[in-house]
Amino acid sequence: MPGAVDTGAMSETPWTPEQLAEARARLLRYSGLEADDALLREALAKDPEVAAELEHGYAEVFGLRDAVSQVLTGADWPAAGALEPIAEAALARGVPFRPVAERVALSADELEELRATLLDRYDVVISDALALETFRSEPDVYADYEDCDRALAYDTALRETFIGVVAERLVGRSWPIYADSKEAVQAFYAKLEEAVQPGYFDLNPAPDALVRRAARRRQRGDFPGALELLEQVLVEEPEHRGARLQRAYVRFAQEDYEVALRELEALALDHPEFMPMVRLRGLTLAELGRRDEAIACLQRFVDHLEPPPDPDGRVVRRRLIGMSRGALDEIKAKLAELRGG
Repeated sequence: MPGAVDTGAMSETPWTPEQLAEARARLLRYSGLEADDALLREALAKDPEVAAELEHGYAEVFGLRDAVSQVLTGADWPAAGALEPIAEAALARGVPFRPVAERVALSADELEELRATLLDRYDVVISDALALETFRSEPDVYADYEDCDRALAYDTALRETFIGVVAERLVGRSWPIYADSKEAVQAFYAKLEEAVQPGYFDLNPAPDALVRRAARRRQRGDFPGALELLEQVLVEEPEHRGARLQRAYVRFAQEDYEVALRELEALALDHPEFMPMVRLRGLTLAELGRRDEAIACLQRFVDHLEPPPDPDGRVVRRRLIGMSRGALDEIKAKLAELRGG
């Protein structure tokens, strides 16, 4: 058949010592098997694609691992935690085998890097034990880590993989992405809070992180829970503007508009140019029927994000952190409603 690979001939391919050494090293790193040349040759004969890759200087490690497993057990490499058939076959053949999970070891600096990554990007705190258990439960992730010369601080893809594994262990699903629905994201964070075990896994207690958690609780309708977190912040930092704004948001969501307005007017005295406060104050005034004041506030917000055209007729949009284009359009619609009323 045209293009067919003669696997019998390929088994006799005179692999160079360098090629076999590269395949052996990668197999050891990702499987824990110390294969001899005879086992490697048998495996390469079973998988022409892996053999062809090795001829070009690179052995695709998972295909190679499956091929070796086929020689030893007659099946592909088993899922993590089900390695008894491999261990028995390796022992019978005299091939040293030490599963990757058993060699997981991280220095204090490496553990600190993992913790810092999660804390900085995701507001979560993990113990050394959880970091090690995570790698042991996903040996391929640890092998990737070793394969990258342990440059975890500089390898975004590997870092994200580790974070995804932690999320799976704690919540049972991957970390939310932009395509997830608002309800799915809220459900994820609710489960994440339930997973807290002090000393093992916790959520960042820093003020800004607590405010973000309070905002998520508010969005899913847990107003008492949101206020509880905000009070923790305000006890330590009474003037924390984010916490004060979120407390006003909670009051607004509870339709306690008078209390919300008092919160916002106090905040306005200290931070008159704080645009999220200006926006919420305008919406609150509208709910209280104070139409002219609401229009003035909301127009000020729109003018800040979308100033009048410059002399050349261009409109320059400003970006306000936490405010999407949709939020600006929402306020414009509210202004039109108020002016038409």
